[in-house]
Amino acid sequence: MKGEQNVGNLWVGIDWGSTHFRAYLFSDERVVKTISTNDGILGFGESDKSEHSSKSKLFEIFLAEQLGKWSLASQTLVLMAGMVGSKNGWLECDYISCPCGADELKSGLQLVSNTLNLRLYIVAGVMFDSTLIAKEDCYDRQAQVDVMRGEELQIIGAAADIKGDFDGHSVNICLPGTHSKWAQLNRGKIQCFNTYMTGELFALLGQHSSLKGVLGADSDDIQLDEQMFVQTLAQVSASASNQALSQQLFSIRALAMTKGLTPMAANSRLSALLIAQEFAQQLAIGAFSHFYLVASKQLIRPYQLAADFYGVECRVLNSQKVTCNGLIQLAKTVDFEMNNIDAAGVAHE
Repeated sequence: MKGEQNVGNLWVGIDWGSTHFRAYLFSDERVVKTISTNDGILGFGESDKSEHSSKSKLFEIFLAEQLGKWSLASQTLVLMAGMVGSKNGWLECDYISCPCGADELKSGLQLVSNTLNLRLYIVAGVMFDSTLIAKEDCYDRQAQVDVMRGEELQIIGAAADIKGDFDGHSVNICLPGTHSKWAQLNRGKIQCFNTYMTGELFALLGQHSSLKGVLGADSDDIQLDEQMFVQTLAQVSASASNQALSQQLFSIRALAMTKGLTPMAANSRLSALLIAQEFAQQLAIGAFSHFYLVASKQLIRPYQLAADFYGVECRVLNSQKVTCNGLIQLAKTVDFEMNNIDAAGVAHE
């Protein structure tokens, strides 16, 4: 890990999830190099990989292989966020309670012992417990507990990117995915949030239910049928009070068997049924005129269509940019000379 320190403050930010590894080499606020692989944390629990080494050692070996490409100087700062800090990751970190911003995340940073001669930290996750939040500070009045790990970095990054929108009111942000998150931000901090198993349900129903044959083998690659998507939203809205989700889901199979519903239309109907649950719940617990969307390219259009249908404005943010912004905001809180960094100025090669 020894090498020459280049001009500027070099440090590393890592987004390490269940199925991906993304490392960013920063010079102050600018991303100068990136590494992206499919080596998520789930692969480090496989028996064939861990037979002769502890799981933590396997993480360290992999990290050394990846960051060794950059010849980092001794004691370079490395911030790792995501599922790497979960029970199945390198080192399990506690959750920080809402309200939570960069300063609160700093208090939960976990120093990781390593032989790489790096200042290596894992970012804690965030917990929302409605019993700990004043009712006037959160739109969700229902008693509940929720957690996130990884999304908090994107939310903090988004908050820095849209800080001009915080003039005396809260802002809503949506992060679709395996577990979709809807968070309320106030004064740049995460006040509360809700999680929906939208992506996971979509995958489970497509792979392990009676809908499998109807949706097609490669449902993730099927294009969106926008007409069917919006039509389904309208049907859900009209029958919201008297039709259960499980009944609506079976309608996909019934329509395929009797009306020739195509895999493209079936997938779009399933997507609409699940996303409609998110919007209906969010609008029920607190009205809002607009929200910010941080999503992969594939998920942007469905949420835009749903937003149009429900009459709210959807403002799209760049996913990679807000991730890097979040890393920068956190790095600023560490004893590191980055006080003059403007998060909105992140530049990519």
